[in-house]
Amino acid sequence: MSQSRIDELMQLVEQHWQLRLNYWESQASITLLDELHHILCRAACAWCGIPLHNVDAPEMAEQLVLMIEGGAAIGPKHWASRRARRQTENALLDLIKQYQQGLHEVDPALPFATFVDFRDAQGKPLPNRIVAVELINVIRPIVAVARYMVFAVLAMHEHPDCYEKLKHQGSSRYRRHFIQEVRRYYPFFPFLAARVNTDFTWQGYRFKRGRQAILDLYGTNHDAHRWEAPDQFYPERFEQEEVDFHRFAMIPQGGSDHATQHRCPGEWITLALIDLAIEKFIHQLRYDVPWQDLTVDLNVIPARPRSGFIISNIHSINSSQPSAEKERF
Repeated sequence: MSQSRIDELMQLVEQHWQLRLNYWESQASITLLDELHHILCRAACAWCGIPLHNVDAPEMAEQLVLMIEGGAAIGPKHWASRRARRQTENALLDLIKQYQQGLHEVDPALPFATFVDFRDAQGKPLPNRIVAVELINVIRPIVAVARYMVFAVLAMHEHPDCYEKLKHQGSSRYRRHFIQEVRRYYPFFPFLAARVNTDFTWQGYRFKRGRQAILDLYGTNHDAHRWEAPDQFYPERFEQEEVDFHRFAMIPQGGSDHATQHRCPGEWITLALIDLAIEKFIHQLRYDVPWQDLTVDLNVIPARPRSGFIISNIHSINSSQPSAEKERF
């Protein structure tokens, strides 16, 4: 994931955020999680080259959310998730066929055209349905990051001392630690599942080939053997930690290395999107947080504040306070 492509995505999110801001200011209140789903869906589609003028963006956003929220469910919610996936695949299949027929142009450097135009060593293209599935595999995780963005705003609300430090400290070092603590402290997907490829023994326990194993992400991020006072929100803990420690102790999006192991390659996008949300809510927006149920239910996968985080009396501002100097994560 190149930095230039991440920057392009952030610019698109900024654009769609600004387009939505007038609507926010006209409303008595909005539910932040729902709004971010729609903003990120539009930005992700544009970033991939999916022709927005041929897409029902609100419907696609709702279908992506059903996939995100129903993938780990049982019963009707899971069936709704599967139905939403089929509908999204079919909508993308229509766009792919239109592109193949020359009915619309797409930047050949973007994923949509790259996937459709791909040819293997024998000159064969990918099946159109595979292309549709892979496009969903790009845009759905971006939309899912809305939860982390909301958790960052929730953390600033629940910890006003952190908000003040973020607002007034000139260095982005504290902001980086704050973002990492949001990802460590708040729940997202609780675990990763996999099957053992090769027999091995670890700490006296034998893992046989074919056995299903589950990596406890949330438990590892709150392991008292690894973290001091793990149930306390404390960004300063990251001042002393070594990067190598984070490879296996700080694993909200998988562990070890991005290039060789099961660590999410979109982690840098997640960090940048959380940073963007912090910037917006500290320096560019004024708002109230009315009474609501902000409980985060660990039985909900992926977790979210129960209310979706409602904000009211929203106003855009031009702050004279310079934001923290940007630092690459």
